[in-house]
Amino acid sequence: AEHVLLICLPALSADAWTLKNLVQEITRCYTSAGHGAESADDVTTYLQFSEWQNELVEAEDETAAAGIAYWRKQNLTSAPAPALPFENQIAPDTAFAPATLTLHLDAPLGARIEAVAGAYGVTVADFLLGCWQTLLWRLSGQSEIAVSALFNGRKYEELHEALGLFARSLPVQIHVEAEMQFSEVLRQAREAVHQADEWQEYFSEAESGSEGSEVPDHPVRFSFVEGWSR
Repeated sequence: AEHVLLICLPALSADAWTLKNLVQEITRCYTSAGHGAESADDVTTYLQFSEWQNELVEAEDETAAAGIAYWRKQNLTSAPAPALPFENQIAPDTAFAPATLTLHLDAPLGARIEAVAGAYGVTVADFLLGCWQTLLWRLSGQSEIAVSALFNGRKYEELHEALGLFARSLPVQIHVEAEMQFSEVLRQAREAVHQADEWQEYFSEAESGSEGSEVPDHPVRFSFVEGWSR
């Protein structure tokens, strides 16, 4: 009398938001079947999204030109990946052994982070990104700090319930100097995230035409998820 549903999805077909949507859709289907009702079928499909995105990058209008121009102006090739001091301490013949570090923040510290972020007029995600980039600056000594930040790719309401791989990593770059105040770092992080989110559909097109130079794939990344909002 028991049934187990096993779902195996390649990374190229789903992101974290899709997993949430899939669970909700399965639940909705079971509920509908139990009550003899039909499941909703007006959700945007990934095929529709792909066709729409192709139309965007192929369009020769002011919006497309502005999006492509934004990414090309970032001059991402000038911001190499942060050179961390401990990377050269690993012996060449060391076996690859990935590991994770988990740190749980208590409720009072979480509340303080939210309060400080609110005081500076930034989101918690922007605040933590600014902290992360500041730490990378201190460790590397490099003024230009670029990391790959994860965006959910669903800034339009029609995509909120769609299934597919919409999330993508986009370079977010800021400039840090010793005499700068942390508020300036946060301002840069907020603006960089906002601009990257606004023009995210045009990143690949701009990258492919950046005068023969390849945009580096930054191995240092940043991902923040709060209530599946990003």
